[in-house]
Amino acid sequence: MRRDHVSDKYINPIFEYPSDANYMKSLVGRKQKNVSGCSVTGGYVYRGKKIQNLYGKYIFSDFCTGELWAFDYQKDIIYEITKTVLSDDRHMISSFGEDIYKELYIVDFLGVIYKMEQGE
Repeated sequence: MRRDHVSDKYINPIFEYPSDANYMKSLVGRKQKNVSGCSVTGGYVYRGKKIQNLYGKYIFSDFCTGELWAFDYQKDIIYEITKTVLSDDRHMISSFGEDIYKELYIVDFLGVIYKMEQGE
């Protein structure tokens, strides 16, 4: 395949944010202020039944900041959902999972698995 045809295989991202957090500070547990992130941790489009306001939205996170977002592709809107899902806790989120009922799970860097549920 010729190199000039490679670009035909890719599309532009639908969302971007700055990669301004320090990865090593995150690994040693140092909090960083006024940063957006360092590494997108991709998730799933939520299709479960327990959190209706997230239905159909793409759930993803940033590894360094521990922030969670829900992206509504139809409306082109990003919702920050960290507090509603994880309260004030911040985690280095490394993966997401889904059960047979389409409910989502969050895996942090230390191997702890959290089930996403509707917040108070």
